[in-house]
Amino acid sequence: MSIKTQGTHLFFQTDAVSDGFMKVTCPTGVSGLGGPRDQIDSTCLDDTDERQYLARLASPGIVSIPFNLEPKAADHHEFFYLKETGEKIQWLICLSDGIEIPELDSNGDFEHPADRTSIEFTAYVADVEIDIATADKVGRHFDSTALRAR
Repeated sequence: MSIKTQGTHLFFQTDAVSDGFMKVTCPTGVSGLGGPRDQIDSTCLDDTDERQYLARLASPGIVSIPFNLEPKAADHHEFFYLKETGEKIQWLICLSDGIEIPELDSNGDFEHPADRTSIEFTAYVADVEIDIATADKVGRHFDSTALRAR
């Protein structure tokens, strides 16, 4: 079964609000979650068909999230603060196959909504950019370095 992208929500943890997390206002995409593992060449001299490799550490992916600028949206201002602090925070993508919003448990971790598919990752905001072009809307995007996905 396919899931529509419309209705997907992105949340991030922050101490800036009383309930401990914010919903990203008007994101237009999410890309780059994941990252390859490095390899260690373990090929022996007597191997004749192909090289052999051992898996090394995974490299964090760069998650890019473009969004339409809402000048009064608190979360858009929070991205600049998060870029300055470099703080590693939890993010949660909730797909459109449900409508429940997440909550935080007693440890401050996201509780995934029971009725929708969700993807959690830990990342810091590495960059925030503003995009302005002729005959277009003002947009921004930020890049997060995803350190761990669950």
